[in-house]
Amino acid sequence: MEPNTLSDLANKEPLAGFRIAERWGVVAEPGYQAVPDVLLLKQRELEITSEELNVLLNLTAHWWRPKDFVFPGVSTIANRMDVSKRTIQRIVGSLTKKGFVRKDRTVDGKIFFDLSPLEEKLRPFAEKTLAERRRLRLLAELDTPRRDVIDGKV
Repeated sequence: MEPNTLSDLANKEPLAGFRIAERWGVVAEPGYQAVPDVLLLKQRELEITSEELNVLLNLTAHWWRPKDFVFPGVSTIANRMDVSKRTIQRIVGSLTKKGFVRKDRTVDGKIFFDLSPLEEKLRPFAEKTLAERRRLRLLAELDTPRRDVIDGKV
């Protein structure tokens, strides 16, 4: 079948019940992580560089519970990204300065990260996206004359 439009390619089945393993198969078995869409889709508005996003994804890969701290080594992330440890240190410094993560050290000098600021930074973008979805859903439910009221044109 040769599709005429992108809509022809879209699956119309409900998403309920679909699991990561069904979508990804064996490649999900070693592990996967949940990442909020706003982190990816609002990267420009968040003013996160691609390298900063990559480091954030490496950090969130170790974040399983809301109040947990993560402690992957800088050299571990550097090896994964094929960059120097110093590059990762600079990126972490930038993410810290921008308020996406908090970095601290244990008494014996080991580095750990608090990712709770990331959720705080993403929340306004998520709320704005959800509000826009609600507005569009409401518009779709209303008849045309009433749409001007919702859009603020009256």
